[in-house]
Amino acid sequence: MMHGKVVISLLMFAVGTYAGPISKVVGGHNAPPGKYPFQIITKYGNSFLCGGTILNHRYILTAAHCLHGFDVTRFKVVTGINRQSDNGTIYNAENLIIHENYKPGGYSNDIGLIQVKEDIIYSKVVQPVPLPSKNFDNYNDEVILIGFGRLGIDKPPAKTLQEVKLEIYPYSKCISLVPHVGKTHVCTLTKPGEGACNGDSGGALLAKGKQIGIVSFGAPCAVGLPDVYTRVQSYLTWIKNNSN
Repeated sequence: MMHGKVVISLLMFAVGTYAGPISKVVGGHNAPPGKYPFQIITKYGNSFLCGGTILNHRYILTAAHCLHGFDVTRFKVVTGINRQSDNGTIYNAENLIIHENYKPGGYSNDIGLIQVKEDIIYSKVVQPVPLPSKNFDNYNDEVILIGFGRLGIDKPPAKTLQEVKLEIYPYSKCISLVPHVGKTHVCTLTKPGEGACNGDSGGALLAKGKQIGIVSFGAPCAVGLPDVYTRVQSYLTWIKNNSN
């Protein structure tokens, strides 16, 4: 049995910004084409960086740590793909908006927006994500994590979008195991071998078809400790004020 906070190296689940062992949506399976039309990937130059979701024709929702320190002129968003090899539509970033209270390398206010230069064109496989109108705090409620993150500690990112069913983990238990967890976070945990990793950062945790979380941080790769997400509900006003 574990007692007290686990002494671990918590890493953000990005590919490009934080080196270290963190992987894909571990323990998941291939998502059917078009099931998650709001899912996007971000690229820095030609390199896969993070996940994100379409908010509207001009804005993408993602994690702040996926944006901090990057040159906006090299930042791109790819929509309409279910496989990394798909010919999606590429949009150049015009502005990277990081929450004003986010501190680089920190764990709070890990939320950001990407404003693209041209309107995102909607289709059957490109649609905005629904946001929640209430908190989802019913412990053991089923949620879904999606992402293109790595397939394992030393493995490449997933070729096909992954999905995995998880459960919301009680806040009182999460704060006893993982440092830096606050009221603006959501935790998930089912069993070892299921969870988030490198490249999943900025992607969506979904409940009843709505995005309730943004992949933020956790212990390296589904080792049986909670994964932590930015709670979208806590930032609805911020999102609205910064995304027109």
